Amino acid sequence: MLQTFCEFSSGYPALLGSLNDPLTLSRSGKIIQFPFSQSAVDEKTEEEQARLTERRKEQGKRLQEMAAKARMEKVGTSRLSVDRVQYGYFSWKPKRRTSVRCWS
Repeated sequence: MLQTFCEFSSGYPALLGSLNDPLTLSRSGKIIQFPFSQSAVDEKTEEEQARLTERRKEQGKRLQEMAAKARMEKVGTSRLSVDRVQYGYFSWKPKRRTSVRCWS
């Protein structure tokens, strides 16, 4: 195989220049095909596909429920903070500042 398909060029730049011509390139091309076996495709039965579809639907429903719960909690906290501000439950206190004195 090495003797049949390999070439050694004494003038490599000239060989590259000649390969710019499409006809020369197609004549010099050698195709080697190795044995190929397609891997077995993992086929699932209709029952397995139906089970997977049902599982995805259940997961989607759970995700929607979790998102709805998070939205309701967010609405509740925002309403609570609005009520505090609106009805005076929110008391603003200035921060206590501590000063550091540097003696030089």
